[in-house]
Amino acid sequence: MTRPIYEYKLRTYLLAIGLVLTTFTSIRINELPIGVGELTLLFWVLVNWTDFGIYRGGVFKGRIIKMMLLMFLFLSLGLCWALLNNLLVIENVVHDSLAYVFSFILVFTLASKWNHYNFRRFLSTLLIISSIIYLFTFLMFQSEQLHFGVLKVALYDRFTGGASNPNQLAFQLVFLPFVGFYLIEKSDRILLKILFFTCVLLIMLFGINTQSDGLILSWIITFALLLASLALRILISPDRIIIILMSLAGLVLVFFIIYNFKYNLFINFLELLKGFDDDSARTALFKIGLSEISKSPLVGYGPGATVPFLSLNYEIHNSVLDLILQAGTLYGGLFLIMIFNIGKGTIRFGSLMLVLISMFLFSMSHNVLRQPTFWIILFLLDEFVRVQLVKRQIVVNFK
Repeated sequence: MTRPIYEYKLRTYLLAIGLVLTTFTSIRINELPIGVGELTLLFWVLVNWTDFGIYRGGVFKGRIIKMMLLMFLFLSLGLCWALLNNLLVIENVVHDSLAYVFSFILVFTLASKWNHYNFRRFLSTLLIISSIIYLFTFLMFQSEQLHFGVLKVALYDRFTGGASNPNQLAFQLVFLPFVGFYLIEKSDRILLKILFFTCVLLIMLFGINTQSDGLILSWIITFALLLASLALRILISPDRIIIILMSLAGLVLVFFIIYNFKYNLFINFLELLKGFDDDSARTALFKIGLSEISKSPLVGYGPGATVPFLSLNYEIHNSVLDLILQAGTLYGGLFLIMIFNIGKGTIRFGSLMLVLISMFLFSMSHNVLRQPTFWIILFLLDEFVRVQLVKRQIVVNFK
């Protein structure tokens, strides 16, 4: 029996709400990575699993499922190596393992039922719901009501939107403007374009108030790439792109004006770069991380691996290096090849490629591997690329 379309729309809403609420890390169960967002996503999984025949034959055709399964293999080898060398920190192992398994369950569920979902509908739902939920917490932040029960919306003067760390929110925001640009470009209705444009402005406003240097630098670089690509396209086909170019240029101008007003960007751009690593902590962590990786380059140290720094243990704060530290250089190389191939597949869809670039840039200064949104967006982009390749092959076969 075919289920009504509205039921799958409700599941799309549920998935989007769950992903947004995963940033509400200020309200979690003790030290476990389980909060209101994770519980919402678990409910979404159960709703999908109530259908018989959840598995569909094509679920392993994409790269993300295969890469995550391979990651578990390499993490297990690293775990054995860490156990033999008495390097395990059980709390870290449990924390990271739960996060990775949870993300895999989400991706596998979505892959299994993907034929009932719609790529563009999900992206638009995620953008709109993110704007609404974070607007609620931002209004609290602006009114200086920094708590709503146990929910925290600020850390000192930085907007967190419910996260315990503003950088957790920053990752959730970093790629959304480029999702908005993709939707604006693909939408046929002017009202939808206005809605998506408004959401992009809101997301940028929230992002600026997180005061995340990683987010701001990622946006600056990605916006520069956006404008460069638009300039190239307008030289090739000026009649199709001029309105989009003017709109995006205006948006970028608004962004820089707002940012300059609050942080004096134009005068202190070098200070921003310096502030990105003002106490040299990130540089030191990178160096120590590379040193630790060189001691066990093939298999890593398993989930939850950290490096010693200032008498404590820290993550490297670089997703690729943290992944290599845990799973080894071989898997890290395979992971980078996968990212490159997804990027190559999205190059014909500029805004989607910028989604990937913005995420990747941000991940160079933070560990985002435990965030389910990271894996879900990678799956969506990979599935989109795979479907486009299939369509192109069908066209070629018909010629």
